[in-house]
Amino acid sequence: EYYNNLINTMLDVDNNSHDYENIQNLFLSLLAIVTGNKLNDNIEFLVMKAWLEDFFSEQRASSNFLSKGITFCQLLPMRSIPFKVVCLLGMNDGQFPRLDENISFDILRNEKYNNALPRCIRSKRNDDRYLFLESIISAKKYLFISYQGQSPIDLSSKEPSIVVNELLEYIENGFYVQDQQQPIRDWIVTQHHLHHFHPAYFQDNRKYISYSKMWLDESKALYGQKQEYQPLITKPVELQKHDTAITMDELIQFFNNPARYFITKVLGIYLRDTVIELDSNELLSIAGGLDEYALNNELVAWRIANNDIQQFMYVKKKEGVIPDGILGNVIVKNADANVAGFVENVREYCMGEKHSYELTYTGHDGITVTGTPTLYGEKQIFYRYAKLKAKDRLKAFLWHIFVCATGEFGVTTYVLTKDETQPLEYTNIPDERAKTYLNKFLYLFNEGKRRIIPFFPETSYTYYNLTENKKKNEKYVVYDLEKIFYGDSDNNIPEYSDPHVKRA
Repeated sequence: EYYNNLINTMLDVDNNSHDYENIQNLFLSLLAIVTGNKLNDNIEFLVMKAWLEDFFSEQRASSNFLSKGITFCQLLPMRSIPFKVVCLLGMNDGQFPRLDENISFDILRNEKYNNALPRCIRSKRNDDRYLFLESIISAKKYLFISYQGQSPIDLSSKEPSIVVNELLEYIENGFYVQDQQQPIRDWIVTQHHLHHFHPAYFQDNRKYISYSKMWLDESKALYGQKQEYQPLITKPVELQKHDTAITMDELIQFFNNPARYFITKVLGIYLRDTVIELDSNELLSIAGGLDEYALNNELVAWRIANNDIQQFMYVKKKEGVIPDGILGNVIVKNADANVAGFVENVREYCMGEKHSYELTYTGHDGITVTGTPTLYGEKQIFYRYAKLKAKDRLKAFLWHIFVCATGEFGVTTYVLTKDETQPLEYTNIPDERAKTYLNKFLYLFNEGKRRIIPFFPETSYTYYNLTENKKKNEKYVVYDLEKIFYGDSDNNIPEYSDPHVKRA
């Protein structure tokens, strides 16, 4: 009685409401517990509070249908109750109406009479079509239908459900927009943008309306007035001292990342990529990723040189790359089994007498390039136990034209990688043609010491592949290039992640 009086005094509850009924059931349950257990002592407040919290957390209404201002429900028969606003969500092609599943041993469904199913067999597809009609009729003032009209991956068009298409065709055939030149389909169908923060939702527009302050702030941050970008340099740098002698390694380093070369070599600024933290935990395995990549490639080079694997284990344990004891041996043996086929493939191409030659080439700009290529007979071999990258192609091509430009040897260059069944091959070219190629690279190298050359190997090679013979529609080329440059979900390291590229 005390709690009943407390509820009536402190809470404004309608005696006929569903909430009041739940409260009455609560105290009836409490009274039954007290009477059944013959409890005559006073119940402490904390005990009562805990019991009330448990009761209200577990209490559920017997039915959620029509219990609140907005009702979410499935399309079910006998629920076609008129509403002021009816919204049908997810009306995508292939998802609604449902398909009838014909089971081979279902005799009733497979035996048709006059090309129709028996009346006792229900068709899910026909039921859904009828429910769609009921839902349309139930809308008293507004009918809202949504479906996925574009793919979020490549923006390709996607069709709505067949019943939605039929409804649109019926409206087009029977109605028109007065005093408007546009088709009625464009008037009643709104194609929304991919992101909620698109500026169209916050402008004076009849079709695109948003009331979210959070997305408004995001839109202002993305599309609003931004601080003007300040480039690292505004005019070419005038060098007081010109280096006329470079090595092939320096030339390759430049074209791998011109921004890094300019900032470090010309400006003398060294940007730290990441802070190296020493791991205080005991090494028990190879974490994968770059650690596994480095171990595999060192093991490949070790095996090709016909060195003893036991010595490799000893060296790597001393370096702290693999764990001590049997566990480290198991890791190396597993890696050795993985690279064994690749090692044999490289050895087949490395047949022939091995020689290293010191070569020199002087270009038209007075730059002298020196390098020491390793040749197996008339073959130059590059290998890497990983996927073929644009930098692999670039490195091999620069070495190839350098050797050919000197005119000392006729050489064929091969690049072997893990993912390619056949190696990449550069055949021998005349020395004059090779000199033309190499001089163009040296010209860009000279320019790259005065200003930052916007060259990105992976993005550039992707652009070449996409535009060669017009393999892909031009409007999708930029989208694919952005994925390569800025990164995607394929765990590839994007070129934009380099701090020198960001600063440039």
